[in-house]
Amino acid sequence: MRRIMLPIAGILMAAFAVTGCSEGKNVQWISMPLGGSCPGKDWDQIKSDKDGQQKVGALMCGGAGKAYAGEWRCKDGGIQVKCE
Repeated sequence: MRRIMLPIAGILMAAFAVTGCSEGKNVQWISMPLGGSCPGKDWDQIKSDKDGQQKVGALMCGGAGKAYAGEWRCKDGGIQVKCE
């Protein structure tokens, strides 16, 4: 019985790891309009202003019909906000 349970447990753990690693289906990264530069002054300003992150993130995500997820990133030379 024990020889059967260990491989089954290993398969289940691998399946959960594969399905659990990706972001949720409702997650969307939205780029800042007017092409905020990253890295650069725009990115530095956003990273240093936590209150501004919340306000701008809520506005950008709200415009897309989503909620601000509390994260920003610099990707492909642009600034993006995470929305759910």
